[in-house]
Amino acid sequence: IYTVEGYQTVPNGWSKRLSSFRARNALFEVVYRMREYQYGPRPVRFFILKNDAEHKLGTTPLPDGLVRVFRDSGRDGLSFLGSQTIAYVPIKDSMELNVGTDDNVVREIKAMAVSRSNFSYRYDRHRGMELVTGWDGKRIIRDEMRNYSARPIRMEIRRILPGDVEIDAESVELIDYRTFQYAFDIEPRGKIDFQYSYVEHLGSNAKQNEIRLR
Repeated sequence: IYTVEGYQTVPNGWSKRLSSFRARNALFEVVYRMREYQYGPRPVRFFILKNDAEHKLGTTPLPDGLVRVFRDSGRDGLSFLGSQTIAYVPIKDSMELNVGTDDNVVREIKAMAVSRSNFSYRYDRHRGMELVTGWDGKRIIRDEMRNYSARPIRMEIRRILPGDVEIDAESVELIDYRTFQYAFDIEPRGKIDFQYSYVEHLGSNAKQNEIRLR
């Protein structure tokens, strides 16, 4: 059962959203996520808050509601960072607040080389010639992440590659059969150059629709 202090007037047939509580100086983790299929072409900043007394957030579960995030402007005021609707958050569970993109964090991805190999053929009796039925396409990828801010950041990048794919890289983990992820800590005003390659089996060379790590 939740209670809200003070008195409120709600006209008949109307509804009203009430402020449940305010948490000042709550401790949280900042994570930047790059998921183009989900958030668009730029890294998105998330605040990860844990609902417990240690992180100065609360001592009770949080009901469904709207969370607004502000930052001290340094001029006896607050600047608005964003808002997000959340579902029920139990004690000691975490919630993730999407506070949008940040111009101080830049990510660029480039294909450094593209090649084809391992061709498969089938003889066509009607044409009197061999036809290509399958091949392997290889790409070498360079992923550059730059942090122009004055604080270290955590960057998580998640990509989807459909088809029969083999990835040759360190620091990569599989999320599901077509999604992989890699993450790095980037120093203030620093950058990370991460290079990896993958082979996509196409045509008759494709055996199964999944990603495999070499």
